[in-house]
Amino acid sequence: MLRVWNIARNSGATITFYASEEILNILQRIIKKANIDAEFIIMNNWKDGEQTATQLKDNEGLIILMAKREWNHTFRKCDLSLSFLISI
Repeated sequence: MLRVWNIARNSGATITFYASEEILNILQRIIKKANIDAEFIIMNNWKDGEQTATQLKDNEGLIILMAKREWNHTFRKCDLSLSFLISI
């Protein structure tokens, strides 16, 4: 996350975070201490993420933070999404 914060701070770009409501609440508390522009959008499943990835514009980037491999229930869905991203 520190690298994402540094990208936002050094570039002056607005970072849009897509995550569950629980994670976004944590990020919003952290943002109060950091001086970056950020938007927060609730993403309930990986399909939402895939749809967002297909709608990126030429001047936008995508950073995905993955779960640890030990989190097997999440990793399978992450793996499917990575296959999707490679295909676009």
